Amino acid sequence: GRIDLKLGLEMDALSEEEETGYDYKIGSVHYAQDPEGHPLVIDYPADCLLTGAETAFGGDVYALLESYWSIAGEVVERTDCDIIGHFDLCAKYCERADSPLDLNHPRYVAAWKKAADKLLKTGKPFEINMGAVAKNYRSVPYPHPDIARYLIDNGAKFVLSSDSHRPENIAYEFDRWEKYYRALGAEIIEFSI
Repeated sequence: GRIDLKLGLEMDALSEEEETGYDYKIGSVHYAQDPEGHPLVIDYPADCLLTGAETAFGGDVYALLESYWSIAGEVVERTDCDIIGHFDLCAKYCERADSPLDLNHPRYVAAWKKAADKLLKTGKPFEINMGAVAKNYRSVPYPHPDIARYLIDNGAKFVLSSDSHRPENIAYEFDRWEKYYRALGAEIIEFSI
């Protein structure tokens, strides 16, 4: 047998490069922006939410996260992607004892719902991304089950992705998490070009 390989690219919403020549693109957000439009990394290191909030938003973590979610709501428009990548990357360290993020905070929930509603209109599938689980940053994939339930209830489709970065993490726990998200009602599709 033969394997049909496709060439894909993960493209950040704040990228200024025009990327062409790929079979597919995953659109992702790795930054918020300060009030002047400068990028603020939101996924590394673990204290980046606090640092970014203190630097640009007077310590208001939820203002930083609202910036992130505003960009996330535009990821399809900004990247012309085929798949929406690790939707809630900003919650990468949410399970740490020192995390400033409350996943149920009204401002956080309102911000991700606004982004989700905008993206749902595009019909693009959301990635169920195992990267943070494989690296032991959190116990559940992106999107968090609470967000996934909302997306499912509003007709989203999903694709599985390992976001492996290392060979040993390719297809990391796909069977387990596919069953889990299907039990929530997720329609998981095989992405084809």
